[in-house]
Amino acid sequence: MERILAIDFGRRRIGLALSDELGLMANGLPTLKVRNKDHAFDSVVEVIQIHMPGLIVFGLPLNLDGTRGEMVGVIEAFVEALKEVIDIPIEFIDERLTSVAAHRTMQEMGIKQKGNKGVVDRLAAVYLLEIYLQKRSTPSIESGGM
Repeated sequence: MERILAIDFGRRRIGLALSDELGLMANGLPTLKVRNKDHAFDSVVEVIQIHMPGLIVFGLPLNLDGTRGEMVGVIEAFVEALKEVIDIPIEFIDERLTSVAAHRTMQEMGIKQKGNKGVVDRLAAVYLLEIYLQKRSTPSIESGGM
C-alpha cells in the first residue's frame, strides 16, 4: 500500500498529514504558512514531490447542515490546478468538526492555542487522515460488510 497525504487547506495555513506505508497511522507534517496562492500551490507541489504519496485526500469544509462552505470552491479550483501538474489520485472527505477536535485535543493537553495555530492545522489534517483510513478499512453495508 502506498502512503496517503491529507491536506487541510486554508487561506493562511495548510495542515498536512501523511500515512505510513501500511495505511494504519497518520503522522502530522509541518504546517505550511501561506503567503499567496502561488506560494500555496508551489509549497503543496513540493510536499507531494518529497513524499510521493499514492493518494491525496483534501478536506472539504462543509457546513454542519451538509451544505458547501465558502472555501469549497477555492479548494476545488486548487485541486483542478494541481491535477494539471501531478498524476496522483485525489479524493475529498468531509472535514466537519476536525478543527473542533484539534482545538479540544490541544486544550486537553494544556497547549495554548495562541501562537500555536499551525498545531491546530496539523492536528486537523491528522484527524482528517485518520477518518479516511478508518472509513477505508471498515467494510460498508453496500460492499457486503456488516
